[in-house]
Amino acid sequence: MSLKFEEIKAILHEVTPLIKNATLVDCEEINKDIFILNFCKNEETHKVLLCFKTPFVRIHTTERSGIQPKSPLQRNLKNLLLKAKLTHIDLINDDRILELTFQKKDKFYTLIAELFSKFANSYLLNVDKEILYSIHPTNKKLYSLPEKTGNYTHTTTSAIKSVEVETRYNEKEKEYFFKQAKNSIFGYIGKRIKSKDKKIAFTQKKLSDCKEWEQVHHTAQLLQSNLFKIQKHMTEVEVDDWNTGKVTSIALDPTISPPEQVKVLFKKSKKLKKGISHTEHQIEKLKKEKLWWLSRRDEIEPLNSIKDIEKYCKEHHIKLPDNKPTKTKNVLPAKHLPYRVFTSKSGKSILVGKGASDNELLTFHHANGSDLWLHVDGWPGSHVVIKKTKNEKVDDSTIWEACQLAIGFSKAKGHGSADVIITQQKFLKRIKGAAKGKVNMSEHSTKHIEFDSEAFKKIKSRNKDQLA
Repeated sequence: MSLKFEEIKAILHEVTPLIKNATLVDCEEINKDIFILNFCKNEETHKVLLCFKTPFVRIHTTERSGIQPKSPLQRNLKNLLLKAKLTHIDLINDDRILELTFQKKDKFYTLIAELFSKFANSYLLNVDKEILYSIHPTNKKLYSLPEKTGNYTHTTTSAIKSVEVETRYNEKEKEYFFKQAKNSIFGYIGKRIKSKDKKIAFTQKKLSDCKEWEQVHHTAQLLQSNLFKIQKHMTEVEVDDWNTGKVTSIALDPTISPPEQVKVLFKKSKKLKKGISHTEHQIEKLKKEKLWWLSRRDEIEPLNSIKDIEKYCKEHHIKLPDNKPTKTKNVLPAKHLPYRVFTSKSGKSILVGKGASDNELLTFHHANGSDLWLHVDGWPGSHVVIKKTKNEKVDDSTIWEACQLAIGFSKAKGHGSADVIITQQKFLKRIKGAAKGKVNMSEHSTKHIEFDSEAFKKIKSRNKDQLA
């Protein structure tokens, strides 16, 4: 049902002249899996819809409008790429993988759209191919091409157009989401009915127990009449039951006195007798509630649109259940990251540990040997890592920003200036038996840095979404 490779190629052939070298002026979302990129070129606006919802994975131009982005990927697409120029758009790896490259001043970002029928995903990458955000969670730090899903090189080019695609999928989406909504509300109502059945069964058992009050009262009377027979620490006593004319055995609690046991039994019988009318009322109430939900189910059955279902639920004060995404074995769960990610003005990634244990994880599990490592000398604070390749020289501006972050996330923040240790991760070793985050260095240099609180605020503001 999702777009085929040749159909994507045809749509791309139509879309590319419209948006290549255009400026991104807005990003809207329909939901987490569907968003719309708004491009402006030669004073004309072109909207491109990208859908990653199985079974409607597709790309095409559109006239639809969405809402302001709430999902992390779309929100950050807008924050980072607004007014950026689309310099490149193409399918890569001879597969259904769309690559869009954006330039904003001297920074470059790449949006990857994996338009697969199953497990579609989209990633926003920086210039080092590090994954900044994605629609579905991933444990990967760097983007790499997945294994090819088929051989599409020699197939015939499709002649499909965006208008045809949008018409086709609008109808299919309406039908699909209607069925999903109806099944969802039926499932919700079914759970309410099942819950009422369980409560009714539990309350009926409670009523049955309450109706035993006369027997409990009679046992208390028998015990009261035979207190003289009870010795200390006895667990049972045999008495003559004047109701049956037979000898009966009564269990005793050896931890309390016989008169106290009589008192407990009389109190219990009184409570059970009093509970009969209340429990009967509860059962009737639960049965009426069950019938109410059964009626709602019957009345929803003939409804034939999502709007009708939503209107009906609103009128009857039924809270529609949330449609939570189904977990699949190929979608990796969200993983706690022990660091915040910042991007320097020159586009370099700077990782800042969140605490002592997180510092340990950042330094020895997430940083590579060639990465630069920073820490304020003599003060507790975050480990800071600048990501880089083996022989890459990091620019002074990035190092200065990393130093500001190191001081800003340390106890030295309020002291105006501090010495910042700079080394490579490969020169660090754990100190055996020491607290987490403590390290030994075989080689390092030190810079004396004046802390600039305004610059620190600007760095945080520029990367505000990473501070959540």
